[in-house]
Amino acid sequence: MNSEPNKRGIVVGLFIALGLVFLLAGILAIGNLHSTFVKKIHVTAIFEDVNGLQVGNNVWFSGVKIGTVHKLGFFGKSQVRVEVKIDEEAQQYIRKDSKMKISTDGLIGNKIIVIYGGTESAQIVEAGDTLGIEKIGSTEEMMNDLRENNKTCWQSPLILKPSVKNWWMAKEQSENY
Repeated sequence: MNSEPNKRGIVVGLFIALGLVFLLAGILAIGNLHSTFVKKIHVTAIFEDVNGLQVGNNVWFSGVKIGTVHKLGFFGKSQVRVEVKIDEEAQQYIRKDSKMKISTDGLIGNKIIVIYGGTESAQIVEAGDTLGIEKIGSTEEMMNDLRENNKTCWQSPLILKPSVKNWWMAKEQSENY
């Protein structure tokens, strides 16, 4: 009679332990926390403007997510130092002469860091290295360019108007003769 309560306690304990294991596995799978256990290296870049980049945004190399933005901080007078965590297994593909640029994930998506380029002759990037950047025009700069182009397009007919008028008059005169 004493062994039955002990068996019940063991069975309940096993069910609780098994439930906790499933709960932990579910949290890791849903929260994508399995990457927590992957070794990472820190690489930095200095940007003039980060255009809304935030800590936690993704880092991509050749279309593959290889890390996240770890830290943003001011550098110098008005620059921003961006520190990213990159999976150690991707390190072998990134060279010291590779560059970083800020891009968007989709048409209206989040900002991302894209690492690209690099030559075979350059050394492999190491933890703590600073990569070069490519300046990408902001949306505001594109809108200003479009405004300038629009002004030019509207001015062009005014500039050509006397020429067109002369051509039209010459055509009418030739038809009259």
